[in-house]
Amino acid sequence: PTPEQGGNGADSITALERATRHCGRAIATTAVALALGFTAMGASRFQTATNIGRLSAIDVASSVSFYVIAVPLAILGHGVHSLVAGVFVRTIVALGLTLAARPWLPSFTLHWARVKPSLRFGFTYQGNSVVGFANGAVTPLYAGGSLGTHQLGLIDWAQATAYFPLKLVEVMSRVTFPLLSRFQDDPDA
Repeated sequence: PTPEQGGNGADSITALERATRHCGRAIATTAVALALGFTAMGASRFQTATNIGRLSAIDVASSVSFYVIAVPLAILGHGVHSLVAGVFVRTIVALGLTLAARPWLPSFTLHWARVKPSLRFGFTYQGNSVVGFANGAVTPLYAGGSLGTHQLGLIDWAQATAYFPLKLVEVMSRVTFPLLSRFQDDPDA
């Protein structure tokens, strides 16, 4: 209740603080999503230019920035917020390095003639990512809710360990995709 209703107003202040925190999280999440989009565009420009060395250097630098931020914050007891801060800093570092190495500014125009042929492929390709995301979200939601945090941690660790061999395939595909895409129109290759 508010002071006018005979209370001390603490509940309304708490609600305001909660709303402010949620708004801040939404803004931070939106900023990270936008930064990831711009970083992905720069990374794809590196791949099509077969400039894997710079792309790898940016990946390493952004990964290091994640740990430089997340580990000290976790040691200081900030819990999950240390991981969030690490992801945020990693994304901003990757964006900054990508734009510094290969400047790119978006133009907000839409050319349907250019977009239309790519839509079918794009929906299929992105659909694969959406299904993968949904598949990855099932285990934490189900196991976290029914088994508890300790068991969820064990399941996440086991899944991460099981997917180590796929990391090699991911690295190889990042290298071979731009190379093979150059050869697709060359019948002699």
